[in-house]
Amino acid sequence: MPLPDDAFFEEWKAELSPEEQEAFVLDGAIDEEAWKDAPLKVLFITAEPDFETDDSVKEAGDMRKLLSDDGPPGVFGMGLGRWAAILLEGQVPKKFGRVSARNMTANTAIINLKKTGGGPELADSPARGVVNWALAHQERLLDQIEMLAPEVIVLCGDRVLAAWPVMLYGDATERPIMRGEYAWNDPDVLPSVKAILATVSPAAPGMKTELKNAEIEQFAASPEVRNLHDSPPELPKETAEGDDGEKADGEKADGDAKPDAEKTGGEEE
Repeated sequence: MPLPDDAFFEEWKAELSPEEQEAFVLDGAIDEEAWKDAPLKVLFITAEPDFETDDSVKEAGDMRKLLSDDGPPGVFGMGLGRWAAILLEGQVPKKFGRVSARNMTANTAIINLKKTGGGPELADSPARGVVNWALAHQERLLDQIEMLAPEVIVLCGDRVLAAWPVMLYGDATERPIMRGEYAWNDPDVLPSVKAILATVSPAAPGMKTELKNAEIEQFAASPEVRNLHDSPPELPKETAEGDDGEKADGEKADGDAKPDAEKTGGEEE
């Protein structure tokens, strides 16, 4: 099945109001060739493009372009890169900067359940906004996911966890997944998907990088997920007790609060 192309999104946008068309942000496989060759097809699902705090999202108009450009990937892009490294290679290298993040993210795909820009401060109930949009565009979203044919889906953040069962089944009480859990998918709904992880947003405020990584590491280390790899990655050896050592991604303990310049881990761009 071909990947979603420009015609797919143009048909979708034609169903929207002029205001929604202007705020529509494209997404999908970051690099189509890398996605086809990826050892494990991992799809990150996020809530909506962040127009509230990140002007670059609106300027790019395409999450794929934003995450593949040469500029600083920011906290969100660095988070996706770290998670991709864990899922695809079993660990985050000690030397991990913006170039590494972009190279790893290129092997993955990302979609927003709500394609029009927003942000956590733009509505009294942002979760409800994402839920309503996902339900209204259920068929298009399912078509997009089926065309990507991912093997693993990572649901990022509470708004996505609220909208996911509604988008799949039209009912918020049907088969919800709580953060930190993972489940095997319903083959009648998305046949390519073998495993789904419920976790935080990669840019979740107030949560240290190592805590965000921990859920992904536990998921990636499970025998079921490792068996999805053609060549399962070698898992990192456990650090000896009492040995703090260097963080896996080279960041300081409060890494997400640091500017991008301190996140490069010494890697040349």
